[in-house]
Amino acid sequence: SFIGGGCGNESTVCFATIAGGEDNCITGTHSNVGGGCCNVVDNGCYTTIAGGCNNRTCANCFAFIFGRNNCLSHNNAAIIGSDLDSVAADTLHAKCLYLSAGALPTSDPSVAGIVWRDGCDLRISLG
Repeated sequence: SFIGGGCGNESTVCFATIAGGEDNCITGTHSNVGGGCCNVVDNGCYTTIAGGCNNRTCANCFAFIFGRNNCLSHNNAAIIGSDLDSVAADTLHAKCLYLSAGALPTSDPSVAGIVWRDGCDLRISLG
C-alpha cells in the first residue's frame, strides 16, 4: 500500500493507495482514495473515492464516489454529487443529469437503453 501524504490516513490491506488528505481509511484491496477527509473504503475491492469528504463505500467491488456525504453499498455503481445513498447495482447515482440535446442521436440507435431525440421528445431505445 501507499500513502502519499496528509495526516491520519490509514490502510490495513495490500494494494491500496491514499494520495493525500486527512483521516481517510482503506480496508479493501486494490482501492484508492484521491484526497479529502474522513473517506472510508470499507472492505470493497477495486473501489475509488476520488475526493471529497465523509464518503463511505461498503460495496463488495467496483464502486466510485466523487462528492461529499455519500454512502455507496452496491457493486458496479457510482455516485457523483453530494448527500446520496446508492439504491442499485450497475447504476450511476446523481441528483441532476444534463444531456446536451444537440449531441444526442436523432434516430433510434437500436441499442437498448440509449437516450435519443425525436424532435423535441426524448426517447429510450429498446434495442
